[in-house]
Formats: sequence, structure tokens, C-alpha cells
Amino acid sequence: MAPCHWRWVLPRARSLVRERTLWGLADGRGSLRGKHCQSLFVVTAYQVAQKTTKNLGHKTAAYQQVLLLTEQRENPETEIAPRRQMIKDLTSQILKWQQNHKCEILVMIDANETMAEGSLIEVLTSTCNLQDVHKAVHPDTIHLAPASHNTGLTRIDYLLGSPKVIASAVRAGITDFQDIVPSDHRGLFVDLDRGTIFGSQWDNPSSYEARVLHSKDPEKCYQYKQELWHRMGKMNALTRMEQIEHLIAIGEAKQATHELNNLDDEITTAMKLSERHCGKRHKTTPWSPKLKEWGRKVRYWRKRLNMRTRNFRPTMDLFHIAKEYNLPHPYQRISIQDIKTNLDSTSEQLKEVRAKAAEVCRQHLLDRAEAMAKAGIMDKEAAIKCILRAEEMRQKEGILKVIFKSRQSNSLTALLIPDQKDQDKPPDKRNWIWIRNGQEIDENLVAYNRQHFSQA
Repeated sequence: MAPCHWRWVLPRARSLVRERTLWGLADGRGSLRGKHCQSLFVVTAYQVAQKTTKNLGHKTAAYQQVLLLTEQRENPETEIAPRRQMIKDLTSQILKWQQNHKCEILVMIDANETMAEGSLIEVLTSTCNLQDVHKAVHPDTIHLAPASHNTGLTRIDYLLGSPKVIASAVRAGITDFQDIVPSDHRGLFVDLDRGTIFGSQWDNPSSYEARVLHSKDPEKCYQYKQELWHRMGKMNALTRMEQIEHLIAIGEAKQATHELNNLDDEITTAMKLSERHCGKRHKTTPWSPKLKEWGRKVRYWRKRLNMRTRNFRPTMDLFHIAKEYNLPHPYQRISIQDIKTNLDSTSEQLKEVRAKAAEVCRQHLLDRAEAMAKAGIMDKEAAIKCILRAEEMRQKEGILKVIFKSRQSNSLTALLIPDQKDQDKPPDKRNWIWIRNGQEIDENLVAYNRQHFSQA
């Protein structure tokens, strides 16, 4: 599983806690589901820093939450306490998930306080049976952990996991400031063993679907930003943000909530349309022996039909297909009607295999892993991981072929590389150079692959 990195989330105006998925497919509640209905719910949360409601700035999250809680309270004498209310709501929601769904929990929270005895974050962990992931992975050195905020002296950001999450934690760490995204907080990450959480069943090891927007492509990123800004300009996003701030300042929390949610939906739509504008999604059908078999049979009967209707001569490929799949000899006389009947039936079989291509490919790859395990080459789990890496590399190779049109030219014609003088700078601050000399392209690709293969 890929590392789960800390990520800032701006919740909607009415939401103090918002959940999201880090990998896999969400079922609508921010959950990941295994083969036997085991679930992992991933939650991001933020607890405001201000411990009192006095002298709050109009643009702070605490002020926003005070307005919402004031509007929603039924008794005017009820005390407004955003920090305590957030922990109360989060605790109630987690307990409901644990009771109704029997699921595992991973909470990623900016608590704005240390986990001292009697603290709100400590109450959350004890009530919901959660543990500090970093403390569990590094019990002997957790006291050496650096401050997670650049103006503080202690940790105030935490990854909290239920017992099974703690048992599945393979690695956990803390990054340097600015290492992942520009922020005044450090990044937190954990690597989880999905087999421990979801059991021994594995996900589909077939090819992954290609992304439209590749963040390491400077030209596509620039095109995406330009398109997004154009769309945001059309919807007057900045002006509407200022109007929402004004509504919050004058106490119109309900109207501000409505406007903010509408703007959020429109910006999300604009981001999706801008991504689609950057390029086409290239879909490939996962390969399997069944797909190859029926594809070659369709090819055989089409060529046989051309031989009868257009007087084509048989090719050597036609003889190989006939021998491999026990089909009639290319020179054996067959009526046109019989050829068309066979072509229609094999075409229907090919459609059925394509419709189930992902499942057929998955079963084929798992059978390969089983065969490797029986032959004593490696155990099944290691074989599946090896096959996954090979399939991912094959998919990336296919994407590169599409991008550089190597199916027509059989070679790369140009390569964009960073200037050697800017190796230590972030990618967006580097100077990028196009090289079009074949020998230079080969040398740079070999150097790049050698570096990354040595890290694998």
C-alpha cells in the first residue's frame, strides 16, 4: 500500500469533521472495503487552536464554528465551545461506525494540543479505543520526535488508529517542513499492510487505469492551471469568496454556508473539466490468454472471409493460428455462410471475454502466482507483489508509447529533463531543457532508470 500522507482538508462550512479515502474505492462514507466486508474508515479532523471564544478574528476557523454553533443551539444559555464540541461529535461518529459497521478506524488530526492526561485528544483515544500510530511503531524513541509545528515545541498532529490498524502499521514517520506541501506543519505518514486489515485476499492485480493529468509533466500542469483560472474567472470565484467573507462578518452564517457549498461544488466541477481538457484518458483492456485466444480466432475467420470474397492469399500468421487453436487448415474449402457463422460466434465470445477482461486477467495472474509458489520459485504473496510491479511497469510503458507515439516512430524523439544546476531545487523552481539528440536521450534515460531501479 502506498504511504498515507498527511493532507490539509478545508471542510465545508457546516462540517467540523470531514472524511476521505487515501487509496482504493470509496463507498460514499470515506471507507475502504476488503473481500470479506472488512472496512477501514479514514477520517481527517481539525481542532481549532483557540481555547476561548473571546477576541476571535473574523477570518479564523474558530470564529466560523462559533457562528454555526450559535445558530444551531436551541438553548441561548448553552455554552459555545468549538473544541469540546468537535471532539464530542467525532467521538460519537466513530463509536457509531464501530458499532454499526464493525470497522477499523484511522484518524488524521491536527489537534492543536499535546496528548497529555485529561486533554481532549486523550479523551477521544480512550473512549474510542484508539492509539497513537507513531508511538506504537517507535515506542522507544517517540520522546525524541520533533515538534510538528514550526512555532511550537511539542507534537500537536497525530495519526490515531484502532487495534487492527496498529497491528498492520509497517512503517511510520515524520517529514521535514515543506517536504510534501508548503505548510507550517510537518507531514506524517504510515505504511499499512492491507493483508493484515483485509485478510489474505488481494485486490485485482491487473493493469491500473491511466491518469489524465500527470503532475510531473510541466506543460500539462501549466495548461491545467491556465484552464482552471479561466473557468474560475468565468464563475467570478474570487469576488464570490469576498462576498462570503462579508456574510460571515455580518453574522449571516446560514446564507454564507449555502453560498460556500455552491461555490465548492462549482470549483470541483471546474477542476474535473480542466483535467479532462488536458488530455484524453487512454483505456486498455487487461491482457489474458483468453483474450488473446478469442482475438486471434476472430482474426483467423476475418482473413478466411477475405480469402473468399477478395481473393486474398493466406499469410503465415493464418497457418500459425490454425495450428495453435486447432482450426481448419487455411486451404480447406469452407462455404462463405459457414465462415460468417463462425466469425459471428467468435466475435460474440470475444465481446464476453472483453466484458469480463479484468476478472479473467486477475484469475490468470493469480494462477501464475500459484504456479510460481508450487514450483518453489517464491511464496504466493511475494509472487503477487512481483506480478503487481510487472503489470504496473507494463502499464507505464503503454502510456509512454501513447505519449511519444513510439508505435509509429519506434523511438523517442524528444525528452524534457531538469537542468543539472537545479537538481536540489523543487520541481516547480527548476529550469527544464528539451533534448532531441538520440544518443543524449538514451544516456539520460539509462541514468534515470539506473537510479530508480537501484531504489526498488
